[in-house]
Amino acid sequence: MTPSETLAFFQHGIPYSRQTHLVPGKLAIVLSCLYITAVSTQDGKIECTVPLVKPLQEAVLICQFPEDLSVTKKSFSVYHYAKDGSQDAVIDCWWLNNKLECYDKPGFKSSKTVGANMTVTIREVTSEVTGKYACQVDGYGPKSPGACELEFELGSSDTCSIVQNQFQANITCFFTEDIAKTRRRFAVYKHNGQEKHMVANCSWEGTRSRCQVEHGYLNTDDVSYYTTLRILEVAKDQRGNYSCWHEGSTSGQQETCQLNVDDNETLAAKVIETDNTFAIVLGSVISTFLLVAGIVSLMVFKGKIPFLHHRITQRNRKLDCEERSLMTTPNDTSVEGITKKFNAVSFDDV
Repeated sequence: MTPSETLAFFQHGIPYSRQTHLVPGKLAIVLSCLYITAVSTQDGKIECTVPLVKPLQEAVLICQFPEDLSVTKKSFSVYHYAKDGSQDAVIDCWWLNNKLECYDKPGFKSSKTVGANMTVTIREVTSEVTGKYACQVDGYGPKSPGACELEFELGSSDTCSIVQNQFQANITCFFTEDIAKTRRRFAVYKHNGQEKHMVANCSWEGTRSRCQVEHGYLNTDDVSYYTTLRILEVAKDQRGNYSCWHEGSTSGQQETCQLNVDDNETLAAKVIETDNTFAIVLGSVISTFLLVAGIVSLMVFKGKIPFLHHRITQRNRKLDCEERSLMTTPNDTSVEGITKKFNAVSFDDV
């Protein structure tokens, strides 16, 4: 809206009798305010905010719009610009029959309600989802989208955390830098009192990490600001304190994490595993028995086993004979003869 258009709009809403009484200075101030408001509404900027977050934790991104989208019914999106240059719409929302519909990329969740702002929850922040984000609304120019950067909150020393699930455990190391870029060696230690020994020793061959791990441990290829060491079945000698280290970090400043599995939980888990194994074995035995019985029956029926076929045939014939003998009745002639003899004997007696 140009100044002349703003003036025409302003004067259109004022009765003619009052237009001549406006002081020129006040009129200029009012027109300036209206013009600034019109320009700011047209060129309003979208804002995006997201705090620093620790690796593998949840993050909340907030988009702030210059208008209430629940009133204007404008479509909007949230784009992720990865550090490798790729871009992807992680949230895409539109209005259908005055109802908001949204597509959420796996790992992202929109608030499903929108006004002058909207929130996006990133369930687990990995290295792949860090980078730049931008909130975009239909009808706004390229300078309007608000951008924000999702980055890790890094500590001053290497740390670790342990997640336990019955008799399994994951030991996750958090480093002070992206060791996939620096290609520095790293290790995981198991502490025994004042002493410690290495359960995983890792180095780099090109772009891939190579680890030597003790029996009972399993490393993963996902290495950046963090990495995970898995224990598929926790043994008694694996319980205790652990720490992580990478080359270049200050020795002795690594924080420890504790693996302590309750014996009762381990026993219960093993009982469940034993019950499941027994059920699987029993089911296999029953299935095998039914299969063998079916095969034998089919072979007997087709005469593939002569001995059993002969015995069964004889038994069936014997049963047929017995049934026929029970069903046999005297014929009419024999009944007539017996009746005559009975009458003759009765007549003689008389």
